[in-house]
This record gives sequence, C-alpha cells and structure tokens, in this order.
Amino acid sequence: MNRLAVVIFVLTGLFGTAAVVTATLSVPKPLLVAVGVPIVFLAPGLAFAHGLFRAPRLKEELLLASIGLSVVFATGVAVLLAASIGLSRQSFGTTLGVCTVVLSVSGYVRSARVRDSE
Repeated sequence: MNRLAVVIFVLTGLFGTAAVVTATLSVPKPLLVAVGVPIVFLAPGLAFAHGLFRAPRLKEELLLASIGLSVVFATGVAVLLAASIGLSRQSFGTTLGVCTVVLSVSGYVRSARVRDSE
C-alpha cells in the first residue's frame, strides 16, 4: 500500500466524519463551508475513484474523476432523500458523510487486496 493511498483514505474518512458532526451539531457558518465544499465536490469521488482505479496515469486524471463522481454522488443523494424522507441540511450532511466514510473504508480494503494480489 503506497503512502498516497493511505493519505487519501484517511482524509476522505475524516471529511466524512466531520460532515456527520457538523450536520448534527450547531457550528459556525465558516466551518460548515470549510467542511461542506470538500464533502460535496471532492471527498466521496476521491475515495471511490482511488478505490476503483488501480493506478491512474496522471494525478489530474484522478482529481477530475473525483470531482465528477462527487457531484454525481451528491446529486443522487439529494434526489433520493428528497423523494423519500425529505431533504434537510441534517439529513443530507449525515447521509453524505456516512456514505463517504463507507466509500473510504471499502476503497481502502479493495486497494489493499488488489495490491496484495499483485
């Protein structure tokens, strides 16, 4: 397991956890923005893309894939929540944070298995 993979999965896991905490507690707006922007535009897609793709040729490729996947993932979560239990800041932040942590852990496990089998 290379060092970049560990850093990616630790950071995405921390952002997912921070999203759950900030969604359930009353925190200042700047902290909401500091956690919200990466959790919507970067963290879920980064965890998923790094776990999905074995070795991207370019770091820019990984970044662009993660931004696209994050936007698709956040939009899908918002639509599913709006259609089922109702969309609120708390439900959106909690669901997106928990899904990011799950993606981070599963991507880390998959990445470790792929590298161990090589």
